[in-house]
Amino acid sequence: MPARIVPVTPETMSPELWAQFRQMMGGVVDRSRGRLTIETLIDDLECGAVTLWAVMEYEQVVSFATTRVIDYPSRLRVFRIDNAAGRMEDALEFMPTMMRLAQEAGAHKLRIEGRDGWKAVFPDFHHVSTIIEKEVDYG
Repeated sequence: MPARIVPVTPETMSPELWAQFRQMMGGVVDRSRGRLTIETLIDDLECGAVTLWAVMEYEQVVSFATTRVIDYPSRLRVFRIDNAAGRMEDALEFMPTMMRLAQEAGAHKLRIEGRDGWKAVFPDFHHVSTIIEKEVDYG
């Protein structure tokens, strides 16, 4: 069975899926240096600020990603992919789906926020963010 990407909501997420989500997103949280927690991800998901996507293969989750739509005062609408975890090859396979979702959302741009490893997978994407200060106290 080929992999498929499905949206996950708090209502449709089983306890087993929550456990996988927490485990897979642990590295993303660790790399954020306090900027992100599992709790903030869950809060954003529950209030609708982000959409959680699971890549399923044989009914097993192999990757997760979150997306959000950001509207700027200039009327620029950006569809942003961030907080991904799992298999890097899934990002390549499902980019056409993400592009379609961005278009359906009326976005002008699609951005991937993440570490530099994304540039190896998507060399045509521009570098959109960088860490200015290594140590920041978010508390």
